[in-house]
Amino acid sequence: MRLTTLVIASTTLLLAACNTVTSSGDIVILGRDTYAVNSRSLSLLQGKNDAAANGALKAEAYCNQQGKHMQVTGSEASPPVTGVTVSKTMLIFTCTD
Repeated sequence: MRLTTLVIASTTLLLAACNTVTSSGDIVILGRDTYAVNSRSLSLLQGKNDAAANGALKAEAYCNQQGKHMQVTGSEASPPVTGVTVSKTMLIFTCTD
């Protein structure tokens, strides 16, 4: 009984610590003050899409480095895969004054 409880508790902590992995690609210049960034997220929690948030944070940081503000002008997201949430998002944005 104690071993089962310990295994369940350990597994729960491990999953909680590793539930989401996100990554963003490089910022791509599309035109004058118009950019794109691709982000991916793998989550064990259904319905959680960290890819869009991660991409937005990277875009905002990029514009802030230029002393400008980020404004989203478009996005495209892939549907999640059954069983886990694998999301891909392309964010198109501008850096404005």
